[in-house]
Amino acid sequence: MKGVHLLSIIVFSLVAVSHAQTESDGEKLHRLPRVYCDASAKHDGHELAKIMAEDVDYVTVGAGWFRGRKDFETYHTRLLSGRFKDSTMTPLETQVRFLRPDLAIVHWSWTIEGDR
Repeated sequence: MKGVHLLSIIVFSLVAVSHAQTESDGEKLHRLPRVYCDASAKHDGHELAKIMAEDVDYVTVGAGWFRGRKDFETYHTRLLSGRFKDSTMTPLETQVRFLRPDLAIVHWSWTIEGDR
């Protein structure tokens, strides 16, 4: 079993800035890594991009920086049809920290199998 343990930081802005943080917000953010991995398992960059905000800033583990959903989709379409076309990600640990009611940081680690 080939597994790579990585850490990703996703900054997630909640849509409704005026609403206070709720338990539901925290639960949704804790589920984000599973949603991401499930979308990634479809090996479809467009499908994966649907869960991102239009103005997403995405930093890869190799320090690549993609700005906006379109760049995110283009990058992941290439990646998921190339070296990760047979890969499966599994989230391990997730931590959510709200910086303010409308902004949170999600730290999560995962394993990946089937990458080339």
